[in-house]
Amino acid sequence: MNLTDKPFLTGSRSNSSWLVGLLFLFGNTLFGYAMTAQAEQTAIVGATVHTVTQAEPVVNATILIEDGVITALGKDVSVPLGYAVVEAAGKQVTPGIIESYSQLGLEEVGAIRSSVDSRLESVSVGAAFDVQYGVNPGSTLLAVNLMEGVTHAVTAPQVGPSLFAGQGAVIDLSKGKVILPRAAVFASASARASILVGGSRAEVIGYLRQVMTDLASFNPRRYEPAEGQLPKRDMIALKTMQRTGQPLVVEVHRANEIRELVKLAQAFDLNLVLRGAAEAWQEADLLAANSIPVIVDVLGNIPDDFDQLGARMDNAAMLTAAGVQVLFTVNDSHRARQLRQYAGNAVAEGMAPHAALAAMTANVARAFGLPEKVGTVQVGAPANLVVWNGDPLELSTWPEHVFVDGVSVSLESRQTRLFKRYVDLEAGKASGFSYQ
Repeated sequence: MNLTDKPFLTGSRSNSSWLVGLLFLFGNTLFGYAMTAQAEQTAIVGATVHTVTQAEPVVNATILIEDGVITALGKDVSVPLGYAVVEAAGKQVTPGIIESYSQLGLEEVGAIRSSVDSRLESVSVGAAFDVQYGVNPGSTLLAVNLMEGVTHAVTAPQVGPSLFAGQGAVIDLSKGKVILPRAAVFASASARASILVGGSRAEVIGYLRQVMTDLASFNPRRYEPAEGQLPKRDMIALKTMQRTGQPLVVEVHRANEIRELVKLAQAFDLNLVLRGAAEAWQEADLLAANSIPVIVDVLGNIPDDFDQLGARMDNAAMLTAAGVQVLFTVNDSHRARQLRQYAGNAVAEGMAPHAALAAMTANVARAFGLPEKVGTVQVGAPANLVVWNGDPLELSTWPEHVFVDGVSVSLESRQTRLFKRYVDLEAGKASGFSYQ
């Protein structure tokens, strides 16, 4: 029960009632602090733990969590007094899932423009567009995905009037909070984006190369953009990206354009990440040799355009086998919770299960510059964990507990509450509610 549900808050205004209420509130506040402190010391006991740091899980393991961090992990770990115990025999534990490309917190209903803050339409700015300022912690999509194991996500801008869409951020779904602003600059070199530079994909690569060349001599004090050049704000954002090693995430699909982007990254020392990359399997060795991560939509096997004619279901498996760091995305904020099912499809196409799990946890954290142990289950890692009632890559499996920074989060959302409210139609009729 919430404190706002306590009778004394709406009861008598007499001094005695007020005093009793104040003492009651004070007592409950102290009790809340005690419960919070206890919750910060948690033991998950008897689980099969997928650490992501090793191929095989740790069976019948105990995880100790204190102050939001994993302090012990193993088969012979004793549970200290005072720890809240989560019995997990027969359950499986993984790191919290991290969606590598979404508009979570930036988009509510795609068909309603006023609820979409992930793209620009007419403003003359691109790389400097910073989505962190538009993230909505009250978005209903956060709880929907959180309760199914997605604890964090990269939320990104979509291409608008420039090939450079803007700067994305990493968010914590449990709080709706930006934990890493300016996590990457997003751009596009796809067939659709070519319209922005005259309609030819050849000009996309030429344009990107010219922008990077201009950066070499860029001086913000003297810069006056000529026709066709980026505004100063964008140039500053890109110069910062180049100087700091901030990832440049580029949507691309055709093999020849992938090769050109690799050349661009080599020439201008860019921290390149590819997104989409339907034909990346054709250049797997090149990508591996240059340590370029690839964000893959596992189910993207049907070409949406002529630059995806080489799309195939085992793209992720082939890239991983070649040594490429693969990241998974669903490409739909409303369905980010299905990411583990995409991972299951990748396994069905030949990807090792531990590699598929890494593609939606540790690999995402590494590609976007999150702290070293994020996305893993090991001592010293933040306790972002999901306790599943079975194999996390199976359709019939669900989370039983989700922890973010060691705090157990609610497995309810607006949808589940509505379901509970209206599941009994007879009760609804009895209350006078009409379904006509």
